Amino acid sequence: MITVTAIIPVYNVKSFLPRCLDSVLRQTVPFERVVIINDGSTDGCREICESYSENYNNIRLINKENGGLVSAWMEGLKYVETSHICFIDSDDFISEDYLETLVRGIDSDVDMVCMNATQAFDTGEQRLFRINGLAPGTYEINDEFKGRMLSDHGAFVRPVASCRWAKLIRADLVIKYSQYCTQEISYGEDQQLTLGVLLGCKRIRILDEYKYYYQYNTTSILHTYRKNLWEKIELLMKTIDGIPGMRDIPEYQKQYNTQFLLYFCECVRNEFYNGSLTKKNYIKLVSSNNVQIALKDFFQDNLRRIDRIIINNAQNKEYIITVLFLELYKLIYRIRRIPG
Repeated sequence: MITVTAIIPVYNVKSFLPRCLDSVLRQTVPFERVVIINDGSTDGCREICESYSENYNNIRLINKENGGLVSAWMEGLKYVETSHICFIDSDDFISEDYLETLVRGIDSDVDMVCMNATQAFDTGEQRLFRINGLAPGTYEINDEFKGRMLSDHGAFVRPVASCRWAKLIRADLVIKYSQYCTQEISYGEDQQLTLGVLLGCKRIRILDEYKYYYQYNTTSILHTYRKNLWEKIELLMKTIDGIPGMRDIPEYQKQYNTQFLLYFCECVRNEFYNGSLTKKNYIKLVSSNNVQIALKDFFQDNLRRIDRIIINNAQNKEYIITVLFLELYKLIYRIRRIPG
């Protein structure tokens, strides 16, 4: 029998939280347990969570000091007694038949069921958001699959999305691979869990459904300047490198190096758009040991043009050419957005 726990980390999302919790509690197939982890919210979320936990018997509320997203969902795992887990972010929401749809996709040979998502905007607009690179279907996690699971080649779409949400996962796999996660990671947090879980799966299923609603927030960390981004990336990649079985996947080093270089490109753009890409900062990034190693062995194919150019310039530490290219790229982007 399939039983499911929803794990919902909460931190300062007062305006979105009731919508999220209402959608979780109105499922056509109910969650056995809903574990809410209030990660030291200061905006009134605690009071909202306490109100829901007092009125619904299947809610377990944990209030903790702020420790970050990873510490929150890892705390929630301590209270899982079901066969499967769903992660739901507290500013997002799900359709009434979300869990029913996922459960229908599970059978004895399938360890994880995934679906795509729908972007929800503050204006009320919604757009289908394909987050999985593979077409709907059932897949063996074999060498062919593993040979392309680590690097997204700059398109931000892996064969299976690296996010925790929009998935139904065997609880024992989540708990097993969570022990290799680093709580201090604050960029790409989900990858350290989902990449490990994929290694533990034998078969997965991808559904042609878009029943998870991802709130598009322009003020989130994904859409603003990220301070100390390179240090965060190095910690993330070091953690991924330590996941048992990761180094055994086909062409691991090439995949790993390619992803490192793509993150290097993201760091360059992050500093450029913030106006802080000085020659000193650029040379420091290019000269890092991880970048220099990665430049010797990586995939050129399937990289976006912007990433390919930044990487090729990095070979000779071409600061001025890189800045001029990014200025041109920014200008072209602005022109394309001008109406008419």
